[in-house]
Amino acid sequence: MLTYEDFKQKLVEEILNYLPLEYSEYDVSISEVVKNNNSVNEALIIKQNDLNIAPTIYIKAYYEDYCCGDSFDAVCSKIAGVRIDAQCCKTFDTDKILDIDAVRDYIYIGLVNLERNSEVLMNRPHREFLDLAIVYYIDITKVDDNCKGMGCLQVVITDDLMEQYRMNEEELYKLAMKNTNDIKPKCKYLHDIISSSFQSEDSILEDIPGIKNYNVMYLTNENNCKGSAMVFNNEVLNYASEKLGGDYYILPSSIHELILVSALADMPKEAMYNMVHEVNMNSVCPEDYLSDSIYYYDSSDQKIYMMVE
Repeated sequence: MLTYEDFKQKLVEEILNYLPLEYSEYDVSISEVVKNNNSVNEALIIKQNDLNIAPTIYIKAYYEDYCCGDSFDAVCSKIAGVRIDAQCCKTFDTDKILDIDAVRDYIYIGLVNLERNSEVLMNRPHREFLDLAIVYYIDITKVDDNCKGMGCLQVVITDDLMEQYRMNEEELYKLAMKNTNDIKPKCKYLHDIISSSFQSEDSILEDIPGIKNYNVMYLTNENNCKGSAMVFNNEVLNYASEKLGGDYYILPSSIHELILVSALADMPKEAMYNMVHEVNMNSVCPEDYLSDSIYYYDSSDQKIYMMVE
């Protein structure tokens, strides 16, 4: 069995053999990508020489498939299929990122963990929210038609980029908040989501206290990307309050989604803390981690508080 280092090297040397002939002159390399929470992922980049964008194919999951029994040939065939599906025939106009008029309507907010991102936040406009930080990003799939269909492509706004826009953080916050609130939310009973996904629901639902009584909801946005920012949409918070009977707990599932649990539900706080911690440990990618904390929405003053364990 190949070691991880040997696996990467062999990928670089042989992956073009699994692609159509027109890819034979493409440049192949391994790149380190620093993501949220300072997590570092290694990616295979198969780039057409005359283009300035290329799909990012993270290697670790494919190596895990290899370790679990997939042949090297099978793994390369998977990667080749992903690369072909993501082929882009045009270059990205990077000048658009520097033009505030081009990106103004596509600047949004995201939520990240404050402590785990303390170093990178030193060079990014942000504002603290409890143990989290509000950051700003550009959805470049909406900025340039050449990037449509390439998945979730975003550019984080740095201090230098904000200066280029001749904006301050307060102006950026107001603009990004307006745009974020224009994104359609997805707020549904978890019971409905699970029961619509599985034919036999009883055995799946029994282990989640309160779910049978519609006391648990799932919150994200229509893109299923950075949906935790929906906690700043007052209309969504009020809607959830109506559905859940008033106050509720907010459990961070990841930077992309949240779980809302009615304060009327028979769910001990210790059980909620344990659930959040276990999910973060076993089911959430390091770059998608948001927090181990639990938050509380008080419907009387319409504010969110962090619970003390």
